[in-house]
Formats: sequence, C-alpha cells, structure tokens
Amino acid sequence: MKKLIYLFLLLTCTVFGQQKQFQMIHKETGKVESYTDGTRVKMRTVSGQKYVGVLSFTEDDKIKIDDNIFALDQIGAIKMQPKKFETLKKVLLISGLVIVGTGIILATAGSEAAFLVIAGGTGVTIGAGILEGVNRNHISRRYDFKISTQ
Repeated sequence: MKKLIYLFLLLTCTVFGQQKQFQMIHKETGKVESYTDGTRVKMRTVSGQKYVGVLSFTEDDKIKIDDNIFALDQIGAIKMQPKKFETLKKVLLISGLVIVGTGIILATAGSEAAFLVIAGGTGVTIGAGILEGVNRNHISRRYDFKISTQ
C-alpha cells in the first residue's frame, strides 16, 4: 500500500509538473526561443489586427491572448511586451515631446538656449524609439511556431 501511494505521488508530480510553452524556432539557424503561460505579449495577426495581453493556452493547442483564441497559422508576428517596458517607453516619449515643446516656446521668445533644449528633447524622444527596436518581433516568415510541453 505504501508503494502504491509513493507511485501515485510520483505520477501526479510528473503530470502536473508539465507546463505548456509557445516555441519560436528560427527557420535558418534552428535557434529556439519560448514564452511560457502568463507572459505579456503583443501579437499581430496575418490579417493585420493587433492584440496585446497575457498569453495562455487552450486544450486544442491554440493560443489565447486575454479572451481571443488564435490558431498558430493566424500569427503574423509576436513579441514580448512587459508592462514596465511599455510604461518607460511612454514616459520617455511624452517627456521628450514636452522638452521639444519647451524649446520651441523658448525659440519664439528669442532665447539662445532654445537649440540646446530642442536637441535634448529630440534625443530623449529618439531614445523611446530605440527602446521599441530593442524588443524584436518574431515574424512568421522567419520563425516556425509551435506549442510544446516542458
């Protein structure tokens, strides 16, 4: 009886220990990247619609982003979209535009420091754009998508 209980505990640990993950396999290099359940992602479908939300999986090997369910062949591009990263990007963009606006106001007032303020604001705004490029897309032309258990 004791051995039967140990066997049951071992089986439940292995069955419940398996976790589904979304794998992206590069077609040329074979490099594998993966997202697990609960990752915040930004996905664009083949038809061009954009969805941002938390990634989860259905029983029939489809992905679910918030309340929307997609087959793997509907994915045009997908990338990770952390909430903190998105907030930082928005803060940089807005503050850069405010600094540029301040520089324009200084220029209309005839201040000689206007050019420096505009240049600084432009740099901050460009920094927000560079942050967008750091987090790259996984495009269906270059990647094969599949769902596997870990």
